Amino acid sequence: MPHEEDVSHLLTLSEDELAHTLEMTPVHFAEIARTVARNPGSTIEPERLRSSAAGKRALEGLGGERSAPGIAGGLDMGLTIGEGGMGIVRIAMQRSLGRKVAVKTLRSKMKNEQATLRLLREAWVTGALEHPNIVPVYDLGLDEDGSPIIVLKHIEGLAWSELIGDAAAVKERFGAVDLLEHNLRILVQLCNAVSLAHSRGVLHRDLKPDNVMIGRFGEVYLVDWGIAVSMNPDPTGRLPLAAEATEMAGTPSYMAPEMLGTSGKLDERTDVYLLGAILHEILVGRPPHLGESFPQIVTSILRSSFAFPDGVPSQLAELASRAMSRSATDRFASADELRKQLEWYLRHRGSLALSAESKRCAASSGPAVRPTSSAIAFITSSPRRASASVRRSARATTTRLHGPVSEKPRRWSSSSSSNEVRPKPRRRRSPSSRRRPRSSRSGSPTRCDCERPIANGSRRWRG
Repeated sequence: MPHEEDVSHLLTLSEDELAHTLEMTPVHFAEIARTVARNPGSTIEPERLRSSAAGKRALEGLGGERSAPGIAGGLDMGLTIGEGGMGIVRIAMQRSLGRKVAVKTLRSKMKNEQATLRLLREAWVTGALEHPNIVPVYDLGLDEDGSPIIVLKHIEGLAWSELIGDAAAVKERFGAVDLLEHNLRILVQLCNAVSLAHSRGVLHRDLKPDNVMIGRFGEVYLVDWGIAVSMNPDPTGRLPLAAEATEMAGTPSYMAPEMLGTSGKLDERTDVYLLGAILHEILVGRPPHLGESFPQIVTSILRSSFAFPDGVPSQLAELASRAMSRSATDRFASADELRKQLEWYLRHRGSLALSAESKRCAASSGPAVRPTSSAIAFITSSPRRASASVRRSARATTTRLHGPVSEKPRRWSSSSSSNEVRPKPRRRRSPSSRRRPRSSRSGSPTRCDCERPIANGSRRWRG
């Protein structure tokens, strides 16, 4: 993989030279360039996995399902609710349970081995990962032509990409008035789904808002596992191995440098990069890698250096930059680690905003003081103590700007204005009305029992 200082020269290379640098055939490079020019958010399919021998064996294992009439025969097909590059989704009624389901099949023009394996891989992976944020698979089989039929849970909702930047739509659908917090909580749930997949040895490789569905009641579902790979050996051959995924695959506008296929190793931190790219879109409003041409996008991917505009919370900008580090070793070690940092920010967002406002006020009246690395480490390691420290800092800044605030009660004098409302004087109780302690049980007189005030103010013993 080219070093960061050697990336700029990629813009001057011809298509053949850039294809050679990325270890692609000129034909495949030209095909990808045309696809990216039409739609930068489209998914690039891996070419070498099209003729996977292990995938063929897994497909042959489903050969006995072609004659089974229980799949298509038990469904009443309805209208089309979604279409993709190679698949089509229809709503159907499952007669055995009387429920609505989603049925995904291939387009008539896309019924080939590559498309069949991709759709089957999506069903195999989704069926093996049972999680509230992953769409359940109800059934799987082949029709008479050998094309797969996948029966899925029917989701009434929209793709996250249609809501991620629309505050009015989010408020109307879910009643959320804070778009940033709403999106961050969706990202937290996405991290949970990815963490489960990683615990099973599966990499998604195509995380983006287009592949996240938001249900009618705010449910979050991660979909489209068609180019997922396995980090562990898979004797069934249903998933390709991550070690063998040595070519470009994924969505260029979100892609990590190692996903270009230039001898980069795929692991959990590859998906962490994609989660950081989604966080970048939440903060900035666009994916991290955009350009007028495919070489410009490749250059942005290899650089992976980002600047965030003013107004973006610095804590979130730091999280996104770390998750999208060019070197995988500099990123978060897991999706769960990123999730914890996002939840920490959501818990302390108010105090962090107060601290930022105090610093802006201080900067307007004096030289700004940048937080040190030790202060950042203190806030990260001790959130409770950090919250108290933030409050003390805010009080100190307020005192410096507006003077000390006296906490002593105000004393009233005879010189005060007659219009001022004076506090009601406290009524003092007479000595005779004060409660006296009882005498001891032994009957011996105590000081309070045997003393009695007389007229001249002296005291005498009662004998």
